[in-house]
Amino acid sequence: MKILFIQAENNSIDLSRPFHSVIKKANFTSEENAIIDENLAVISEESSSGDKFIELFDDACIREQPDIVIIDPLLSYIGGDISRQDVCSLFLRNKLNPLIKKHQVGVIIIHHTGKPPKDFKSISRNSSLAYLGIGSSELTNWARAVSVIQECEDNPSVYEFVHTKRGMLAASKCTTYIRHAKDGVFWEECPEPAKKAKSEGAVRSKYGYLELEVMPPKKHDKDPTKSEVVAYIKEQLAKHGDPADTGSALKVYEAIRKNNPLIVYDKPYWYGRLYVPDSAIGTESEGQND
Repeated sequence: MKILFIQAENNSIDLSRPFHSVIKKANFTSEENAIIDENLAVISEESSSGDKFIELFDDACIREQPDIVIIDPLLSYIGGDISRQDVCSLFLRNKLNPLIKKHQVGVIIIHHTGKPPKDFKSISRNSSLAYLGIGSSELTNWARAVSVIQECEDNPSVYEFVHTKRGMLAASKCTTYIRHAKDGVFWEECPEPAKKAKSEGAVRSKYGYLELEVMPPKKHDKDPTKSEVVAYIKEQLAKHGDPADTGSALKVYEAIRKNNPLIVYDKPYWYGRLYVPDSAIGTESEGQND
């Protein structure tokens, strides 16, 4: 089939390295390479979005007559707030869909995931996996099928390639385990990693995504509004788009102090663990504690 690849994230080196790695690994014949040259077209476009991209898509399909168009990434081309349902519907349903039907093409859209959900473990094992992409749920509702690549929980060097929406129609396994190849820039299939042994009594904090287990030296000040610990937690909350007022930061601090009373400090001259005091921030006994 003829493939048209419209992309905005890679320079010529980033495009050529995986291309040549795959050709070398697959050991294609010269005849097969000639077919690839004939049937693969790449458009690198960084300045088109919204209506301008729709015009580019239409013109390119007229010119190249592709069977499949790959768009990479959606965030570069949608031309609006991807969290809004009306923006996504207008771009995908009202503008892109008519062109898909006009040119009789299949479309594969590459899209990014957002921050890991707070209850990522439970979400990643059910149908909600299809909604991991940044933005409105309209993206998943519009797509006829959704596949996701995510880091494997039991081995961070292994990834799960999951056909999550309409996976039973994929004519392949719903989940394939893959890893980065060592002899080129491409994915290679690998065995499912062994399950990690779970430590007895270990409790996974729902605030793990804030990365509070590694903190620079902080003081537990008597005044919460001046506390460097609270300031750090507020900074992490804000970075992840969560409420970052003093009250929210203290709530997180108290949950960590009660459920997992260790905060790890990373100092230039020492690395180790330091107990958070039993008393909360703002008590007299803790005023000058480092």
